[in-house]
Order: sequence, then C-alpha cells, then structure tokens
Amino acid sequence: MSIVEFMGVQMTARCAIVIRHVINGLSYAEVAEQTCFERIYIKNSVAQCRMKGLDIPRAPRSPQKPRPKSVSQSTVKMIEMAKSGMTTEEIAKKVGISKKRVSGLLSYHRTKGEDLPIRTLPLDEYEALHKQGLSQHRIAQELSIGKMKASSCVRSLVSQGRIDGNNMRNPCSKKPAGKDLWAIALGRKELY
Repeated sequence: MSIVEFMGVQMTARCAIVIRHVINGLSYAEVAEQTCFERIYIKNSVAQCRMKGLDIPRAPRSPQKPRPKSVSQSTVKMIEMAKSGMTTEEIAKKVGISKKRVSGLLSYHRTKGEDLPIRTLPLDEYEALHKQGLSQHRIAQELSIGKMKASSCVRSLVSQGRIDGNNMRNPCSKKPAGKDLWAIALGRKELY
C-alpha cells in the first residue's frame, strides 16, 4: 500500500484516485465503474478526506434507473375481481392472502390511477336495522362489517339527521349506579 501526498494530505494511492474522480464531478457509481472499487470504499474515502479538512464537493447523484411498470398477474386478477364488484373478503379467500393485504394492494393501485370502486358505508341497510331496534353490535354482525365501520355508519347517519344520536333504545331506568347500589344492598342511604 503506497502512501502519496494529494492536495497536501497524506493518503493511499487508491484513495487519491477516488478523490480525483469525485473532484472531477463523477458520481460514486461512475467512480465504482471506472476503478472497480466498491461504493462503500469510495464513500468512506471521501468521508475520511473531508474529516482531514479537504474541501471535496458533493458527488452528483447517480441517475435513477426507471423501474419496470409491470404488475404481477395475481395483482391484475385482484384488480379485475375488484372491478367486477367482489369485496375484499371474497378476493382474499379466492387468492389465498389476507384481507388486509388485498385492501392495501387495491388502495395502492387506486393512488396510481386505477379506477377501482370504493366500498361505501351501508347507510340505508344500517338505518333500516337501527329502526328495528337492533344494537350497533348486532347490526354490525348482520351486515358483516366491523365495529369501526359500524361506528362510521352511526356518525354519518347522525350527522345527516337520519337517526338520533342516543345509543340507548329504551329510556334509562333510574337505577343507582356504583357505590349507591351497594349502599341499597346493605340497607343504608349512603355507603360511607
């Protein structure tokens, strides 16, 4: 390993070659191609020389290679299934992956411009079951939706004025709660 003096600093000959290329405006990838040195060695050499006080300009970024815009066949099938009206649960069962993964893939392709249907909240069905006196939990089970989607339905319907905001179906009985209930059980007016 030979030591040379380059720009007033002692360094190895390999390091001097790297620094010369970087000063000439080559990117780390281009220096790696020309010298057959690894990019990590190039990056570390530049960092060490900067720590020694050399004013080395930043290397330009390597041009990004365009990624192929191909979509796998299974993703194309999922997109077609979604366009035909299948739910994410049905697609997940058919393809054999989780519902969350299907939902994520479809959402990603929606952001990339794919015209996929967005499942809206079943507000009309929820309202009809609510008017029958069913609880939110029972309605969620009937419609095969989760608790979060059922809560979203309630918020939407309340904001539209289609149902009242009170979750109680029957008027509240005037039963005492908490420690008052224990006091009554013990035959006292108050527990303490």
